[in-house]
Amino acid sequence: RSSAASDVYKRQQVDSSITRKYGGTGLGLAISKKLVEMMHGRIWLQSQEHVGSKFSFTIETRETELSPNNGEQSNQYYQQKQRHRTSRTMEHTSPSPVNDSSSGGLPVVPETHQSSPPVAKRKREVERPELRILLAEDNPINQKIILRLLQNLGHNNLTLVQNGREAAQKVTEADYDVVFMDLQMPDMDGLAATRLIMEMDWEKRVRPVIIAMTASALQSEKLACYQAGMDFHISKPLKTEIIQSALLKIQSGKKLKQYL
Repeated sequence: RSSAASDVYKRQQVDSSITRKYGGTGLGLAISKKLVEMMHGRIWLQSQEHVGSKFSFTIETRETELSPNNGEQSNQYYQQKQRHRTSRTMEHTSPSPVNDSSSGGLPVVPETHQSSPPVAKRKREVERPELRILLAEDNPINQKIILRLLQNLGHNNLTLVQNGREAAQKVTEADYDVVFMDLQMPDMDGLAATRLIMEMDWEKRVRPVIIAMTASALQSEKLACYQAGMDFHISKPLKTEIIQSALLKIQSGKKLKQYL
């Protein structure tokens, strides 16, 4: 089984089709092997069928400024670094952005005594049309993260589907402004679903903006998205500022630029 254990690092995914049923197995191993080799180390596998697998690795690291010889010295070193960090933090009294979990990871600036924005500016912000958003994503964790992110940005008119076929069906039944389309989904992938949407009759309806979501940042995959008819491409993990910027442009009637 040594050859099989060696080959596991060469594989990218057990099911590499874009309409995968099983996902996530294999790609991380190939990445880990590459990272370990970049740090002049090695990685190996010990596996026993029906029992489990053990992955081990070695890497070269630089010596720290203090190399503790035992647990007590290590604890003292950690406490010393913590005190130093705390004292440095207290020296800075000017307000700075912090991350608040209730804001979905958006920067939150402590309250200051600044004048309120002009009434005209506040009015323009209020008058932005509410977007009707369709999310096509099969992973339950990703579903929760993306829905919460959109809600934190003030978008509550949200519809969730599990695959591309359901997404295409929803678009025929109702009008949406934006479709966030995952590429790798069971039954029908995001590219096939987009092609179906593009083939629909849009003479009397406004086609939704289709935003691709994928863990891959390969140029070939981005090109495939645009050739299928998608308007924009966002790589996972999703960044709040990119999604916010894209949705603001859509609300303002601006077109999204394709970045290749």
